Amino acid sequence: WTRVWSTDPLQHSQSNFKITNKIPPSLSAMKQLRELSRMTFSRVLQCHTRHAHLGSYYATFIPKEDPWCPCGESTQTWEHVLTECPLFEDHQHLLGDGEDRQMCHLLGTAKGIGRLAQFIKASAVFTKLSTT
Repeated sequence: WTRVWSTDPLQHSQSNFKITNKIPPSLSAMKQLRELSRMTFSRVLQCHTRHAHLGSYYATFIPKEDPWCPCGESTQTWEHVLTECPLFEDHQHLLGDGEDRQMCHLLGTAKGIGRLAQFIKASAVFTKLSTT
């Protein structure tokens, strides 16, 4: 299956998960994931699947939920949270700079996953906000 994965031309071009397909499949989780708490691990996994508590997810899958960012941005997107949202600016340095902050690096490299996990843990991002 690792040979099939590495030689399949579609695995890098047709999947919604293509940005995470830089890391070959394995029978065990990488060290960066094994060391995470259950809460942080689940949020990293939600980033991989694009199913996180985020306005852009709500706009697509749960239209009755408000897609606005609590900071006032009209739609809370991955890019907004990771690069410009003032609610998370105290922790955005954990993601790195420039290209290191792009989703393909944060989800497609071991170092990026480690940085994303640190950001998630420190900022509590992608946590469902209570509406009561």
